[in-house]
Amino acid sequence: MRKAFKILLLSGLIVGVSGGLFVIAACARPTSDRSGRMLLMAAEEAGFITNTHDRLTRQLNIADVQNRTNRKTDAAKTLELARETLRTKEALAQLTEVQRLSGWTSICELARTADDKTLAGKALDEALEVLYSMKPETSRAQYVLSLSEVVTDLRGKGEAARLLVKGGEWAGKIEDMGMRRFALTTFGQKLLVDEQYEDARTVLRHEADAAWRADTLTGLAQATFAADTRVMYAAKSAATPLLDSQAREFNRDVRFQMNYRKDALQQQMNVPAQQP
Repeated sequence: MRKAFKILLLSGLIVGVSGGLFVIAACARPTSDRSGRMLLMAAEEAGFITNTHDRLTRQLNIADVQNRTNRKTDAAKTLELARETLRTKEALAQLTEVQRLSGWTSICELARTADDKTLAGKALDEALEVLYSMKPETSRAQYVLSLSEVVTDLRGKGEAARLLVKGGEWAGKIEDMGMRRFALTTFGQKLLVDEQYEDARTVLRHEADAAWRADTLTGLAQATFAADTRVMYAAKSAATPLLDSQAREFNRDVRFQMNYRKDALQQQMNVPAQQP
């Protein structure tokens, strides 16, 4: 009897003793993560969608929901499926360069959130490869600013600065003066925010007019830099006051939130968070 009591006590099954009888409660088994299992199944089923863009969109949104509901391991698995989608011949044929660039950028962001830095790094390398392959060279410049912020998050300001300097080379070849100066100003401003002063000077020197460079630096010195540099996507530089609407919208955001995140899909996947 005493031996049985010890076993039950060590097992955590004894609640109390009443009238010489043991009162025993069975240990509650943890409930399975049914919502998590179904999200994984949804990601797998999305892989059968014929339209490549629709398939990728659903995979990325499922991964985002998995991240936000504390299912990061599952999110990484879904992102591997998205990576497979982007590596298919169909993706190359059906998706535009910008869609592929944004797709790889999105995988990088979401993989970093899922704590899978290896996958994030591979996706970023793919994004940069797409960017560097775009023709003409001047078309690449409009995607540099947003991608540089993703690079900063994953690899630091130094690596992002190298991309911005390269972007300055591309932007310096833009024929339209207003657009060229706007691009150079925003790249320079981002570098100055990150305290990469000489890199900022290098970028601005792609504009031959020394007076403009001096006025631009003076204007930027007077500006109060916002912590969130996204203001530069549609902002008009004080040092370049005469810009048409096309120039003001020059910098295009290739990140997940602006391209692949779909509110309608997210609302359909309103699942409870997994308890840690």
